[in-house]
Amino acid sequence: MQPYRRLVHLIRQQLGQGSQPEALSTGVALGVMLGLFPVPGVTTVLCLLAAVALRLNHVVLQASHYAVYPLQVAMLGVYVSLGNLWFGTGATMADLIRLPALLGADVVAGGRLLTSVLLPGVAVWVITSPILGAGIYFLSRPAFAKLRATQTQTAAP
Repeated sequence: MQPYRRLVHLIRQQLGQGSQPEALSTGVALGVMLGLFPVPGVTTVLCLLAAVALRLNHVVLQASHYAVYPLQVAMLGVYVSLGNLWFGTGATMADLIRLPALLGADVVAGGRLLTSVLLPGVAVWVITSPILGAGIYFLSRPAFAKLRATQTQTAAP
């Protein structure tokens, strides 16, 4: 039973870190924003770095990041399409689909295609994600404040 209690204690510590409503809202907002970053495979590291640098709750940030993973896959096409529309790159979803095979066959050509497909999508993400993050922050902060108040009332003798 002792290992179970240690695990529960560790989880409670992680959940308690950055447990002010503002910090929790920031963690959720950043988790969603970074979770939608249009370069698959780097979002977990970005979330980890953000949590360490800003001293945010790792569990909240990573959970919100993983919660939007299906949306990241769907938004990848949106970012590529908007990047093409806004910057006139000529990149299409077909380019994105054939990218893994091209990278395996010709790394240089695959790298060029990768840059032309994903870089405009990253630019669109940079432009749009602060708006999304601010919206999530300001919508979730009252909910976390209410949750905190409820916990404080329940814990009082």
